[in-house]
Amino acid sequence: MTDLFDRLDLKGLPLSNRVVMSAMTRTRATEDDVPTDVMRDYYVQRASAGLIVTECTQVSDQAHGIIRAPGLHRADQIAAWREITNAVHAAGARIYCQIWTAAASPIRTCAAASSRSGLRLSLQQATSSYRAAASNSPCRANSRSTKSLASSPILPKLRATPVRPGFDGVELHGGNGYLQDQFLQDGSNRRTDAYGGSIENRARLMLETAKAMIDAWSADRVGVRLYPSSYLYGVDDSN
Repeated sequence: MTDLFDRLDLKGLPLSNRVVMSAMTRTRATEDDVPTDVMRDYYVQRASAGLIVTECTQVSDQAHGIIRAPGLHRADQIAAWREITNAVHAAGARIYCQIWTAAASPIRTCAAASSRSGLRLSLQQATSSYRAAASNSPCRANSRSTKSLASSPILPKLRATPVRPGFDGVELHGGNGYLQDQFLQDGSNRRTDAYGGSIENRARLMLETAKAMIDAWSADRVGVRLYPSSYLYGVDDSN
């Protein structure tokens, strides 16, 4: 009989048990989005899980959605994550990085982000220096900017080589009303180009992004977080 604490081979990745810690937003990075010692301690304290999925980690400076969320697109951020992954591995766990683009957010106006349609968002997240003034800015539907996440230079950086941050895998944040979810659901995606309309079109960005992640790593080390029937930030679906 299989036990929760039995070891597991995850397609070649040995896990000490079958417990997986889901991604949870902590907002404990620095003001300029560098992972901290507090974050390292947090993940090491939870390394009794076989696998840890990190908090959402932004793929570029334009991917902001909340204050003190860590990034993984600068050398100082990569170095800080390397300290965390080394410490988690030393404690006996494996760790995946959840990558993320918030798109329309109070930190970056919609015109500067990859936008899902010409709608307004009801995003009301508080930040240190930005409030609701930016949260209702109209979003511009930029057809070609949709590939910004799929083509992000973060993907090759996630490879576990000696000069990279040492993650064991990567998860795409495809839920909770953020960029990927905004495209996927028809209540928020009113586009009329190849990224809107049918479910095949609305799923196009997510599939392209997942393919880019697989090309940068492997299918065995890529996951996608989905959140069906989300009603966050003005995102919903008729089905």
